[in-house]
Amino acid sequence: MSPSSPPTIIASPPEGKQESEFVVFERDDVDDPHQWSRRKKRSTVALACLYAFCAVFGSAIYAPGEEEIREKYGVSADVSSTGLTMYVLGFGIAPLIWGRLAQ
Repeated sequence: MSPSSPPTIIASPPEGKQESEFVVFERDDVDDPHQWSRRKKRSTVALACLYAFCAVFGSAIYAPGEEEIREKYGVSADVSSTGLTMYVLGFGIAPLIWGRLAQ
């Protein structure tokens, strides 16, 4: 299998069932994660961990500054937490939008 050709997809969903795919890689396929170098595997895991850390850190870093936001702009606690609310709301709504676009 050449690097530009897609992996073989075996299986089609039974009628009335949700569509799922079973991917079978050919031997020595460069797209097969089992064939990746140790460096690529580690960098992929490190990147996934970094993304998870940034998501949690981004929501946690805002909370200590809320009191300063209230004092500086003279707003209530509800208004000062709006930034954090929008950030967390994005985690709930974004998959609804981007999930459909990914398919």
